[in-house]
Amino acid sequence: MKKLIGITLFICFLTSACGGAFRVADPVDSYQHGDDTKSCESLRKELKDCKKQYERLAKQREEKIAVNVVLGAGSLFFLPLMLLMDASDVDMVEINAQKKRYMSLTEICTDKQCGFSIEKLPEISASTNQSPRN
Repeated sequence: MKKLIGITLFICFLTSACGGAFRVADPVDSYQHGDDTKSCESLRKELKDCKKQYERLAKQREEKIAVNVVLGAGSLFFLPLMLLMDASDVDMVEINAQKKRYMSLTEICTDKQCGFSIEKLPEISASTNQSPRN
């Protein structure tokens, strides 16, 4: 019996590293050197890339929430599944940083009077039980 408990605890310890708890946030800087000197066309491209990255992060967040729901439901039957859930807010740190970058570029475009329309980013809820709204 002690051997079985020891093996189970060892497996739980090993699988806990699979969860997202150990992922470190890698937020983008809202202002990067040389942003002020970029041309309007460069700023347009940067805004497009920034929006694409924001949407990619939002999709990853949706997937994380879905996986957490499945793992939470499964943990009712097999408790160690709770160890695989990602309860960190790393994704929101990165999403908020990307949003600040987008807003910074938007201000530069406005100051330079670039003359192209700037799309709004979709809002993303910080709550883990809601997905991004489009």
